[in-house]
Order: sequence, then C-alpha cells, then structure tokens
Amino acid sequence: MPGDTMVQFTLTSNMGNPLREKSATLIAEDLSQLGSKVTIQPIEFRALAEKINRKFNCECVLMGLGGGGLDPASQMNVLKSSEPLHQWFPSQRTPATDWETRIDTLMRTLDLAQRKKSFDEVQAILAAQLPMIYTVAPFHFAAALSDLASLRPSVITNYRLTWNVEELFFKKP
Repeated sequence: MPGDTMVQFTLTSNMGNPLREKSATLIAEDLSQLGSKVTIQPIEFRALAEKINRKFNCECVLMGLGGGGLDPASQMNVLKSSEPLHQWFPSQRTPATDWETRIDTLMRTLDLAQRKKSFDEVQAILAAQLPMIYTVAPFHFAAALSDLASLRPSVITNYRLTWNVEELFFKKP
C-alpha cells in the first residue's frame, strides 16, 4: 500500500564522532524519502567493536575503515576472507562465496604492476556484490612549491603529496 515502509532497519554507529553522526542522520533522511525507516542507534565505540567483531549482531553499521594507501596490499585485512576486518561472512576458514575466493586469489601476487591489475578486478567484484557500501570520500587540498619535482599527487593515500617522498627533489634554479 502507498505510504507503507518498504524497508526498516537499525543503523548502528559510534557516538562521539560528529561527522559520523551527521552522516547517519543524512542517510536516514535520504532513505526515508524512498519510504524506508532507519532507526539510528549511536553506541560507545567499544560496544560497537564488540557488536561487529565478536557478536556479529547488527543489521547495518556505519563505520570508518582507516588506512588505505597506494598499494592494494594495505587493504588485505578487510578484503581477504580469512582476515580480522573482513566484515561480511566474518571468521570464516574458507571463502563463503565464489567471488570471495576470486578476491583471495587476486590479492596474492607480490608484483606491484600485477597487484594494480588484480585490484582493478577486485574493485569491480566489490561494486557488483556490494558487501560494503562506501558512503563518503573526503575532499583533500594540498599545495607545493612550483620547484618541487617528481610530484605525483594521489587521492588513495593519506599522504597525498608525499607518498613517493623518496622520489621528490627540488629543481635547481
């Protein structure tokens, strides 16, 4: 019937993080426009960690996974099915799905160029399967002197300008 709630769930997140609290509110408001009812449940961070890492008792969680970096290997602790931050089908001895098996296989190579190619496929798998939904990407601004050479800014690491610090140098006047 028109006006009935299509989907109803509880969105749990840690309290005391103003950006995350605002994000939860915006998500709930946006989904309400689609007829969904989202109940926001802010809890203390330790309780949240217990809920998602030990009890596996949540419908939906809004959280941040820090780290990241230029090398896809920095995300192994989330992507590989046997790793501790693998939040979907957690604590498994073997992959629960064929696509998780494929991700585990793709993330094995040591060659940087091959890891880049493999990670492209991993991202396509994640986009198709949606085990996690990435909700935000921060804006970052940086400045550098015009005589700094070998500068290659990157948006996929917290070290936007200095991830390749060993290659940077100043041009002679």
